[in-house]
Amino acid sequence: MNHKGTLLLVDDDENLTFSHALLFEREGYEVHTALTLAEARERLAAKDPDLILLDIIMPDGDGIEFSEEIKSQTSAFILFLTNKKGSEDIVRGYIAGGNDYITKPYDMDLLLQRIAAGLETRAKFMSRKVVGTAQTNIDTGKYAAVPLPQLVAPRNELIAKLDEAARRGFVFVCAPAGSGKTVSANLWAKYSGRKTVWIGLDTYDNSVSVFYRLFCAGLLSAQPYNEQMNAILNDPSFDAAPIERTISLLAAFLADENEYALALDDFHTITNNEILKSLPYILRRMPSSFVTLILSRTEPSEHFADFMQAEVITADSLAFGKSEIEEYFSLLGRKMSESDAQAISDYTGGWAIGVNALAQSAAPITDWRGHGGQVLGNYIEKHLWREWDENLRKFMLASAVLDEMPVPLCAQITGRDDTGEVLEQLRMQNAFVSRIDGGVYRYHHLFLDFLRTQPEYAKANKKKALTAAAIYYTSIGDDVFSQRYAYESGDIKTILKILTKGVFNEDYTLEEFLGVARDFYVAPSMENLCAKCPVLYSIRAYVAFLIGDAALCIDSVDKLKRNIPMIIIKYPQFAELAFACSALDFRVSFLELAKKANKLPPFFFHKEVIKMGFLTLQM
Repeated sequence: MNHKGTLLLVDDDENLTFSHALLFEREGYEVHTALTLAEARERLAAKDPDLILLDIIMPDGDGIEFSEEIKSQTSAFILFLTNKKGSEDIVRGYIAGGNDYITKPYDMDLLLQRIAAGLETRAKFMSRKVVGTAQTNIDTGKYAAVPLPQLVAPRNELIAKLDEAARRGFVFVCAPAGSGKTVSANLWAKYSGRKTVWIGLDTYDNSVSVFYRLFCAGLLSAQPYNEQMNAILNDPSFDAAPIERTISLLAAFLADENEYALALDDFHTITNNEILKSLPYILRRMPSSFVTLILSRTEPSEHFADFMQAEVITADSLAFGKSEIEEYFSLLGRKMSESDAQAISDYTGGWAIGVNALAQSAAPITDWRGHGGQVLGNYIEKHLWREWDENLRKFMLASAVLDEMPVPLCAQITGRDDTGEVLEQLRMQNAFVSRIDGGVYRYHHLFLDFLRTQPEYAKANKKKALTAAAIYYTSIGDDVFSQRYAYESGDIKTILKILTKGVFNEDYTLEEFLGVARDFYVAPSMENLCAKCPVLYSIRAYVAFLIGDAALCIDSVDKLKRNIPMIIIKYPQFAELAFACSALDFRVSFLELAKKANKLPPFFFHKEVIKMGFLTLQM
C-alpha cells in the first residue's frame, strides 16, 4: 500500500494518541506512536519517519531537549503539538530544530494542512539530496558565510538559475543590499554539496597584497595539508609580487575528488584598479573543480567584460515571486491566499529582507502599507521595536556604535554580563544579527542603519564607547579598528596613544601603513581633528605625499610648520616626527629647512636616524 508519508506521534496522552493515529491512517499516512521519549528513540532507531509530531511535556523528559538531541540523526520535519503557549517556549522549539509549532487546542483541519505543508517542504529539500551538512564551510571568520536561518525558502527557480550559471565556472551576482545575495548563494552552495570557501571582503582588503593574501589563504583552507601552497603563502616575498605568487599557488593546488565553491562576498568594497584588472586572469587559472561566485552591489567592472560568459544574476532574479512568497509563508506555518501573496509581492517588490520581515511578523496583511524601500524600517518600528523589552532596546542602541561586536567589548559598552547570551539569542531568532566568527557578531547593515537613525542614538554620548573600542582593538593588535575608533571618538589622549603605537611600528610596510591610514587622513572630517591636535598634520602630509595629492600635502605641511613650536613644547615625543614630515615640502630645500630649524625651540633627536616602517630620515 502506498502511503502519503510516515508519521511518528510522540505524546503521553493515550486517548489523544489513539484517536489521532486512527484519523491519520484514514488520511493515508503510515503512523507510529510513542507514549514516552524512550519509546520514541526506539521507533527512530527502527525507522526514520517523514514527520514527527512532538509534545513538549513528557513523563521522561522535555520534548524540546529531545528535538535538539535527535535533529542531527533524522531528516524528519518536526512539528511541536503542545499546551505550552509562551513565546519563550516557541523560540526554544525553533532553536532546538523544530520546523513548526502548534498549541493545543487546535482545529484538526488546520493540523492536517500543517502536516501536508511540512511533508511538502521536506520533500522539496530531500529532492535536492541535502543530507545533514553536505555543504561545509571549511574555515571561520573571513572564510565563513553568514549561517543560513533555521527556516529558509527553497527558492527552486533561483537555484536552477544559479546551477545553470555555475556550469561555466563563474557566477556574478549583482543586487542592492537586502536582496538576499548572501543567503541565496549560500543556499545554492548547500544544495550543490560543494565545499565552500567564503571570503567576506571590506574596504580594508582594498590593497593588492592584502586581497591576494586573503584569496590564497582561503584556497589553502581547502587543502591545509598542501605543503607547497603553505610555502608560497608564507614566503616573505609574497607581498612583493602577490599576483605572481597567487598564480603559483593555484598551480600547486592538488586535484582531488572534491568539488568547491569560492565566494567573494561584498566585492563592491574592492575598488583598487590593479585588483580589478588582475582578478579575471587569476580566475581563469582556477582549478576546474571550483565555481567562483562574486557577490556585489555594483555591476561588473569593464575588466570583466571579456571574462563574462553568463548573464549576471540581478535583483530581478533574486526577488521573491508570488508562489515563492506563498511557499515561504507556508514553511513558517502561515497559510495565505493568492491575493495576499500578490499584495506582499506588490508591497515589497519581492525584496528578500522585506519579505522576511513580513513573514516573521504576526500582523495582518491589511496593516502592511508603504513602499518596498521603507518596509524594513516600518516593520521594525511597528512590529518589533515597540514590543521589544526596553532593556533590549537600550542594549541594541548602545552596541550600534560598533560595526562588529566582539563579546568582551560589547559587554563593556553595554554593561551587560549576559552579552554573549543576548547576541546568540538574537541570532537564533534571525533578529538581524549574525555571527561572523567565534565570539564576534554584527547587525545586518540595514538594521544598523535603522538603529543609528533612532533619536535616542543621536542624542547619546558615544565618546566613551568609541574610546573603549579603540583601546580594545589596540589590546588585540588590530591597528585598523583601533585608529578608526580613536579618530571617531575625538579623544586626543587616546588618539595620541594609538598614534604612537602605529606610527613608530617598524614592522609596517609602506602598503600596510597606507592601508591603515589612507581612509582616515584624506577624509574632510579629519581637518577638525588635526586642528585640535596638530601632530596629526604630520601623518596627513605624509599620506597625501604618498598618494600624490599635492594640494592636500602642501596644505598639511603649511599647517604643520605653523604648529611645530607648539608641538615641540606640548607634544615633545612627536617633535622628531613633525620636523621629519615638514621636510616633505618640495618647495623648500633641505638647507633652508635646516636654517629654519635653528629658529625653533630646542628639541632633541633621540636617534641619528628616524626610522619607521614607512619613513627613514638620516639626521
